[in-house]
Amino acid sequence: GDRILEVNGINVEGATHKQVVDLIKSGGDKLTLTVISVTPREAEKLEPNDETSTYSYLDYSEKRSLPISIPDYNYIERNADKYVVFNIYMAGRHLCSRRYKEYVNLNTNLKKEFPDFQFPKLPGKWPFSLSDQQLD
Repeated sequence: GDRILEVNGINVEGATHKQVVDLIKSGGDKLTLTVISVTPREAEKLEPNDETSTYSYLDYSEKRSLPISIPDYNYIERNADKYVVFNIYMAGRHLCSRRYKEYVNLNTNLKKEFPDFQFPKLPGKWPFSLSDQQLD
């Protein structure tokens, strides 16, 4: 594959994808690239595959957040088992309901998958120590 070394005379080795794209966009009508071709073996060394990769930095600047809320919960009884499910809404529409332990598992898996991203602290199982009557 090919590798971009310079954009309009500016060295981009080690730059993030976003930084390179921004430099290309800022060039206006002029674009000069310094590009090298590398063998597949060299490309593999430069960009390890998912099985051998250890991510040192991922650029999250172009990611957007989703308007998700968990405003309420329900008590569920199944086969003499009682538990609480929290209702997930996005943009005011109910998407699904999940148990707290599923949020814990999701949080753990996300932290493993994206180790350099700063996730907010997962709220406790009961963020408010209020009774049902007080919550109403």
